[in-house]
Amino acid sequence: GNFLAADRHFELAVNATGPARQADYVANAAFSKYLQGASTEADRLLTRALSMDRNSPMALLRSAQVALYKGHLDIVSEMLRRCSGISARTLTFGRAEQGMCQLLISIDKHLREVQEGGE
Repeated sequence: GNFLAADRHFELAVNATGPARQADYVANAAFSKYLQGASTEADRLLTRALSMDRNSPMALLRSAQVALYKGHLDIVSEMLRRCSGISARTLTFGRAEQGMCQLLISIDKHLREVQEGGE
């Protein structure tokens, strides 16, 4: 994909929106950075998103996804637990993202069972 254009889009979205949605856009920008291989920048942006709104469902979901890809299951569980407890839908966090959260909870549970030897 065109990551440069995506980065510009996220920057414009963050600057054009109010504080309530900024965390969502910063979290999505972080995920884009992670997909580009900029793991350190992604971590920085996820921390920023969660500092803007510690209950942003998108920031929690994106943090869980990145942590899962990195194999940090302890972080995954916490983020997914918090994310699944939030029922609010926003412009960037709808049914698909709620479904992704539930899917990641199932994957996390399976990986934990495998780690404990109880496939």
